[in-house]
Amino acid sequence: MKKRIGFVSNSSTSSFIMIGLKIDRNKLYTTSEKRSCDCDVPGIEEAAFCSSCGVKVKMIETEVPIPEYVDYKIGKFEIQDEREYSDGDAYAIIPGSDETSSDYCMQKIDIVENLTELKAEMKKTFEELEMWNEKEFGIWFGVRSD
Repeated sequence: MKKRIGFVSNSSTSSFIMIGLKIDRNKLYTTSEKRSCDCDVPGIEEAAFCSSCGVKVKMIETEVPIPEYVDYKIGKFEIQDEREYSDGDAYAIIPGSDETSSDYCMQKIDIVENLTELKAEMKKTFEELEMWNEKEFGIWFGVRSD
């Protein structure tokens, strides 16, 4: 019987590695109330149902990104929002430090030359948003099902 040592790739998974900050994804969003339909109908606020689309008119809570979170970024830092894969984790990534692979291979990730400066910039950005935690900054590795 052969003994296998090492990683055995499964085509339905991919792995990733990145240098960055783990943050609570709930801090990326706030809640806001909006009407259940967007129809422009006079007097809709007093109506039980929209005369245009038939939806019951009520105020619903919706999740909206904080103003600093634009196009999956805060400042220059990309945000990986892993809500499909975990309960509440998101990651702010040092530019150029992330790599994803679904192939069985070894890959070299070029070390970010100015990591100290980028970490300081990340710390300043996320301290202002009350999201910085020194213990959550580091090299992150993960595997997810595709």
